[in-house]
Amino acid sequence: MEIPRLSWIVLLNTLKYLNPINDVNILYSFHMYEPYEYTNHKHNHGQYTYPGKIEGQYWDKKALVKYMESVSEFQKRNKIPANRILVGEFGCYRKQKGLPKYFSDLISIFNGKWWLLGFLRI
Repeated sequence: MEIPRLSWIVLLNTLKYLNPINDVNILYSFHMYEPYEYTNHKHNHGQYTYPGKIEGQYWDKKALVKYMESVSEFQKRNKIPANRILVGEFGCYRKQKGLPKYFSDLISIFNGKWWLLGFLRI
């Protein structure tokens, strides 16, 4: 099984440029670290919590779903089964405020869409 992954492909806003490959052994992978100012300790330093306002935008489960809409659209437009969509990485600095809720919301979204997932703990 192959996973086509270039550094720019894992970004959700680049899915519109990706042409699917007609091969049932291909997985389409993306990474989920948004909102980055929250998940990255160097940017956050404990100033943000989830759910909450981060860099002027309110982030909660609804905002996460909206952020990942391009994946669902890509999947639907190209008739790709859910078991070929891989959340190749997602994670967050382990001491961020609201982390259990953030992970719970993400995993709930991934499971609700039947996407495969990988988890990175940093």
